[in-house]
Amino acid sequence: MESLEKEADFSCAICLLMVCEPVQLKCYHVFCKFCLEKLRENDPNDFLCPLCRNPINLQFKILTSKTLENEFLTNTKEIYQKRLKEVENLRSEDNFFEKIKVFYGNTHEKEENLNNHNKHKWTFFVRGDTKSKFKIRDVIKKVEIELDPSFGGVSINLKGEPFEITRKGFAEFTLIFKIFWQKWLKLEPMTLFEYHLNFQKEISKRIHIIKINKELLKSILNKN
Repeated sequence: MESLEKEADFSCAICLLMVCEPVQLKCYHVFCKFCLEKLRENDPNDFLCPLCRNPINLQFKILTSKTLENEFLTNTKEIYQKRLKEVENLRSEDNFFEKIKVFYGNTHEKEENLNNHNKHKWTFFVRGDTKSKFKIRDVIKKVEIELDPSFGGVSINLKGEPFEITRKGFAEFTLIFKIFWQKWLKLEPMTLFEYHLNFQKEISKRIHIIKINKELLKSILNKN
């Protein structure tokens, strides 16, 4: 059912620009190939259609629909070719950066034998990528976590590994936390995050990707 029937079909709901290298999901929604690749890279554990929120199988092959692409070329050839060039530039720019992945989330265990309401044992964590050349301590200076008022509304400072806390509670809530980056990364000193604890799975996590210029990284590693 690959066809573009309305003018709105020409826009990608992720980048809000004309769809480039169109990929059609099983739910029939269409997005840019580059946008879907980034969506999966940024949060593979929450890979959902941005419009209908249907899960996308991680094994789904993000391939350009030639049928749709030909339709774009037929209807808007000049604009489409310009978009192809823009996406090509974005891919080229991406090659100048080293990507460092930081994972955050929670583990969960339900304790049925407790006599009180606090049956949910959870651990919130901020962890590095085990495949990365960088340890999490190389990237993160400290993590500050603000707990829900039911925990006294206290702020917890984690100044070293492991960057995690364990508590028991009776319900999910949203954590506010700050990650303070190591100076050598040349990033803004701190990034603010929100994360809603998930008690539906044994482990839930999200991903934050920081990009470091490869030339900068090379010069830093040479100094060390």
